[in-house]
Amino acid sequence: MASERTKAARRARAQMKALKRSVERSRTAPISRVAPPPAQEPIPTRDTIEDPVTLPEEPPVETVDYSSMAKSQLQDLLKERGIAYLPRSTNRILIGLLENV
Repeated sequence: MASERTKAARRARAQMKALKRSVERSRTAPISRVAPPPAQEPIPTRDTIEDPVTLPEEPPVETVDYSSMAKSQLQDLLKERGIAYLPRSTNRILIGLLENV
């Protein structure tokens, strides 16, 4: 008598063969011609829209000059933002952490 493992392996091989056969059949099957979809209304563009929606202006992005700050000030900013840093880090590293967030 065949063990359960052997039976499961035979079933798996049979399933794989059936799958391969169905894939081969689908590759050799003739391609059916499909009718194009019915004509649709043209998509509206900026030129055809009468009242375009205007987006609110974004406030200007505030830029901070970190290079003029002391190391303790940079560390305080990092603490406020919850960014981890090493106490022995240089100003350049601290500035990089602030700018890449």
